[in-house]
Amino acid sequence: MAGANLGNVQMFLQQGAPNPKGCSVYFVVGNADELCECQRANGVEIIAEPGDRPYGLRDYRIRDLHGYELGFGHHLFNAGPPLKIERVDVSFAGPGDVGLFQRVSLGVLNAWMLVCASLMLAHR
Repeated sequence: MAGANLGNVQMFLQQGAPNPKGCSVYFVVGNADELCECQRANGVEIIAEPGDRPYGLRDYRIRDLHGYELGFGHHLFNAGPPLKIERVDVSFAGPGDVGLFQRVSLGVLNAWMLVCASLMLAHR
């Protein structure tokens, strides 16, 4: 599998035989549900309905006029209301620096953990 990025657009290609049974193309889009409804209204064959997937995307699949399978999805961590992050200062002794206290913002740590978790889900 290979991917290409151009600004906010990502495209992934998977190697296979040069025919509809050996090739699929996947597009990351802003809102998969809206695009699916637009395609459905224009008579496109939906072969997998939109759904939240364990790999961190909400996506669906279609079959084009030549029989090729195309996938469209958006990242789940971009959906929903913004998370409220509470900032709390906590003092702790750094390793090897007995008696030296540092201030750490739990809000920053929580945000970093959320980013890491989102990346892990997106790359499953």
